[in-house]
Amino acid sequence: MAKLVKGEGRKSNVIPIALLIMSAAACHAPTEKKREPEVAWRRLGAWSGSGSTQTESFLFESGALRVRWETRNEESGHVGQFRLTLHSAVSGREMAVAAEQRGVGKGESLIAETPHQAYLLVESSFLDWTFSIDEGTVSADNKAP
Repeated sequence: MAKLVKGEGRKSNVIPIALLIMSAAACHAPTEKKREPEVAWRRLGAWSGSGSTQTESFLFESGALRVRWETRNEESGHVGQFRLTLHSAVSGREMAVAAEQRGVGKGESLIAETPHQAYLLVESSFLDWTFSIDEGTVSADNKAP
């Protein structure tokens, strides 16, 4: 049997302590893991086109937004530009930049912002774009008790 040594010439109590802990743990019933709340995404809108535009306003109440976007079909000989920003529908102020892309690409942005009436502003040239916006809410099935 191998000896565990701690320091010089001293026997370690590691094995008896480890056995004691393992036997104590085996006597307890397994604890139920708490389920983490899951985010459910609700579609607020989806748009596609080319050039610059502004969406109609929408209300988000949870404070959590997800924007998925893609740019395609860049015009030959040009560098396409795409910028997507979230604005307050009340004051017009810019609240967040959801996407900024040169050329062809795609991505996802998560935005945490005070619940608001808002709209999205697209500034784009020399390419086609598409995007969607979803609001995140905690799933009712997984709320903490």
